[in-house]
Amino acid sequence: MNCLNCGTEVNKNYCENCGQKASTKRFSLRRLLDREFLSGAFMLNKGLLFTLKVLFTRPGHGIREFIQGKRVRYFNAFSLLLLLITLLFFLDDFSDL
Repeated sequence: MNCLNCGTEVNKNYCENCGQKASTKRFSLRRLLDREFLSGAFMLNKGLLFTLKVLFTRPGHGIREFIQGKRVRYFNAFSLLLLLITLLFFLDDFSDL
């Protein structure tokens, strides 16, 4: 099996070259609530600024790469959505003051 991110042969759970998980499963509500919600919401050091830059400059390319399994560089999509909704909520509350 080859890594979807860098193409290196993967023999274990993670790629030895880039660190991406060997299995990139589809998103499901159960998986989101079990693992991704808390860990993804509080891990802001994993490509948040890079993901935002790609979404504003080349959105189609970034989304295509994420769907194809090249996820090691990008912030988790559902965590990003949750973070942006929370930020919008707080900005809306402060605009009323």
